Amino acid sequence: MKLQKETEPLLSLVKKIYIVWSYDISNLNLSDTEDRKWAIEQVLMNGTINDIYQLNYREIEKYLPVMNLPKYIKGLWQNYFLWKKKNILK
Repeated sequence: MKLQKETEPLLSLVKKIYIVWSYDISNLNLSDTEDRKWAIEQVLMNGTINDIYQLNYREIEKYLPVMNLPKYIKGLWQNYFLWKKKNILK
């Protein structure tokens, strides 16, 4: 099942105690859009650069407009995707 393969890397990330420490992730359903978006938000806010490298950037771009992120993090990602579209970044 394709979705299962897509959820495994994200699930391994949110299991890291420094990313999600205030929520019981045993109830997390990464097949659910809201749970998936929440998990990505947690990695973007609390993960290391190596954790963020493991995310699916298409998903970040897809969910970014509705993500609950601090302005500086959201702005960084908005600029990143804008610059990618303008071929400023490779």
